[in-house]
Amino acid sequence: MRQRLAILRALFAVALLSFAATARAQDGIAACVEAASEVEACLGHAYNACLGTLPPPEDDDPMFTWKENDRFCWAAETAQWDALLNRTYGDLISGIGTTFPDAPEQLRRAQRAWIVFRDAECAWPSAFLRQNDLHNVEIACTAELTAERVARLVHMGAFIP
Repeated sequence: MRQRLAILRALFAVALLSFAATARAQDGIAACVEAASEVEACLGHAYNACLGTLPPPEDDDPMFTWKENDRFCWAAETAQWDALLNRTYGDLISGIGTTFPDAPEQLRRAQRAWIVFRDAECAWPSAFLRQNDLHNVEIACTAELTAERVARLVHMGAFIP
């Protein structure tokens, strides 16, 4: 119990410290996306930056601390990709509506279907993975597929006059 409290306190402190850095990290991912020839090259950018800010694992249970740190950093990565996806999607919706009146509704339907696909694709490993490993795999998958979706929407946006 004492160990869990220490870990929760450390994670809470890190969350407070990283809250201010979240906007800067999102700009970091956005800058990476703008500079990279492939959007997917930026996957893991925020995750790796996050891991560098966390305290080292506790000696009495390093595996537990590592899993918690991993979960925390994948959640930060996923949140940043999701924010970039929302911004990219919004820009695309507003950009295509004036030139192609039917396209925004088609994109909305496609986006809703993609979200269902992403969630199902990332959840299916629960059928065979242990519960304590599942969340990390699921959230890392969500980050990866979201980054791929950002890449797809950026690519499609390049065709809008």
